Amino acid sequence: MAFPQLCPKPFDGSNTQDIDYFLSKFEKYASFCQWNDRKKSRALQSMMSDNAARWLQRQEVDEDTPYDAVITLLRERYSITEAQRFQLRTELSAIAQKDRETVDEFADRTEQMCNQLNLDDASKIHHFVNGLQPSVRHHVMRTQPTTMETAINAARAEEGVQRSKSSDKTEASLTMLVKRLVSQLEATSLSSDKPVIRPITSAKEKCQLCQGSDHTAPSCRSHTVCQLCASPQHLAPQCPSMCIPQQYQQRPPARRQNIDIQQVQCFHCSQYGHFRRDCPQRSYGPRPSRSDTRYQYGHQPYGAQTTQSTPNTQHQGNPHGPTRQ
Repeated sequence: MAFPQLCPKPFDGSNTQDIDYFLSKFEKYASFCQWNDRKKSRALQSMMSDNAARWLQRQEVDEDTPYDAVITLLRERYSITEAQRFQLRTELSAIAQKDRETVDEFADRTEQMCNQLNLDDASKIHHFVNGLQPSVRHHVMRTQPTTMETAINAARAEEGVQRSKSSDKTEASLTMLVKRLVSQLEATSLSSDKPVIRPITSAKEKCQLCQGSDHTAPSCRSHTVCQLCASPQHLAPQCPSMCIPQQYQQRPPARRQNIDIQQVQCFHCSQYGHFRRDCPQRSYGPRPSRSDTRYQYGHQPYGAQTTQSTPNTQHQGNPHGPTRQ
C-alpha cells in the first residue's frame, strides 16, 4: 500500500531543485513500496514535469529503458556546475529565517541547499542554527544539538513558547483596554436620554490674526495696509489710485516743451534757429527725419555723395590684406 505523503514532489528541472536530493527521496519511496527496476523506471519517468519531462521525451526514453540508464541521464543533465555551487555557498552563508517563516519551513530550505552541496550533518546544523531568529538561536545553542533532528525539535519547542508568550501579551493588552473603556464610561455616568456620541458641528474657519469669522488670515485687513497710499481699507492691487504713486501722478513738463527755436544757438555755426545736429553746414548735412523711409534699412537717397577711402598700394597684390610684420 502506497502513502501519498511519502511520495516526493515532481521534478521540473528548475534551479531550485536538486536532482540528487530528488533521487534520494525517490529511492526511499521505491524501497518502501518494494518496486523492481522496471517499476522504478516507469515511476521515475512519470514524476518528471515541465522542462524535465520534455527533455526526457526528446532522449527517446520509454518504459523498456533500464532504471540505471535513466538515472545516469538525469544526473548528467541536471547536476549543478561549479558556478552554481559557488552561488549556493554564498547564499547559504547569508541564509536567515524570515519574520513570518516557521522553523519547519526554514529547516526545509536549509536542508535543500545543503543537500545540493553534499554537506555533512555538522555543516547543516551550523547553517541552520546561525540562521535562526536571535531568541530561538540562543536556546538551541544551549542545548548543543548533535543531529539535525534534535536541533529542529529544540527550535520548534522554543518557537511554541514564544508564540504562547506573545498571545498572553495580546490578551493582557486587550483586557487592560476593555477595563479602561469601562472605567471611562462609568466616570461619565451617561444617562439613557443623552446620546453617547455627540454630533459633530461644522465650525467656520476663523482668522488667526483678528479672530474674525467672516474671513481668513490671507484676506485680513486689520494688520495690512496699502503699500501705495498707506490706507488700511484696501490692499495695493485694489488701490483706487490706479496703483500709481502720488509722486508720479503729476509729471514735470517735458525738457524741450514750449522752447522758442529762434532763440536756440547752434554750437557748430553759431547761428540761431536750429540745433547743432540739424546744422546745414556740417559735412554730412542735416540729420534726416524719422519719417523719411529712404534712410531706413541702410538705404541712401539718389545722388548722395559717399566718401571712399583710397586703396593702400602696399598690399594691392595680396587679396587677403596687409601682411603682419
